[in-house]
Amino acid sequence: MDRNALTADELRRAQRAMRLDAEPVESLTPLMRSTLAAVARCAMNRPAAPLPQPREIPNADAKRRAAGDIA
Repeated sequence: MDRNALTADELRRAQRAMRLDAEPVESLTPLMRSTLAAVARCAMNRPAAPLPQPREIPNADAKRRAAGDIA
């Protein structure tokens, strides 16, 4: 389950909180939807989804060292 995904009802409640009732939920821009999602999470004390663990970026020298090309 995506914890950042909100139902249409939750988005409408956030719209009322931000006084954006006149705008249909379906016509909101992605930026506005994420803003509404943040407002809704805050209003419902619901945490955002955790960030993924960072992974090591491959380095050309590390690959060459692993292959035995350089010491």
